Amino acid sequence: MRTGIFGGSFDPVHQQHLQIALAALIECHLDEVWFVPVFQPVHKGRVALDYQHRRQLLQAALRDCPHSRICDIEMEMGGPSYTFRTVEMLQDRHPDREFFLIIGGDSLAELPSWRNIEALTRQIEFIVVERPGFECESPFPDATIHWAPCLLSPVSSTDLRIRLAQHDFAGIELPFEVLMQILLQDHYGSLGEKYRLWLKRVTEKQSGS
Repeated sequence: MRTGIFGGSFDPVHQQHLQIALAALIECHLDEVWFVPVFQPVHKGRVALDYQHRRQLLQAALRDCPHSRICDIEMEMGGPSYTFRTVEMLQDRHPDREFFLIIGGDSLAELPSWRNIEALTRQIEFIVVERPGFECESPFPDATIHWAPCLLSPVSSTDLRIRLAQHDFAGIELPFEVLMQILLQDHYGSLGEKYRLWLKRVTEKQSGS
């Protein structure tokens, strides 16, 4: 089966992540896309939420995506999340699958900084998802890259965390169920003190405290 590997911190997962996965699925005729949450990031520093909370949000986002699922390989391996190690393990475990590594166009320029990138480009084919009209140029001429144009939202996880902390939810580009989970669990300080106290009182009342 043709299977896309889509890794990331997903802190939180948002609409652009889903758009990238769908574009790769359709444009490159994949059977499935496996979302692989980073366990211990090495490129973008610390994550705001722990693995299980990020995974719960991802699970909510993929509820209506029948050809996508979560792969916990990096949590199972533990330690720093290096893509070459993840790909190697998945290929060993699933020799019947043909894997492709999915990245957004903005990650293309970062490839030279990846651990064992030369080996990785020989190890797996890439799918690069970017806006139509972008320049299709790889920093590694020998890498096999499939280009998948897509109209992507300009949203980023960093911007979303800032907006959530400021309680700015108008037109926020998060799947509805993801936003609800974030609010109910007060991730990223999204509720604020006033609503945090209100939620505590409601919860206490419901539990009969």
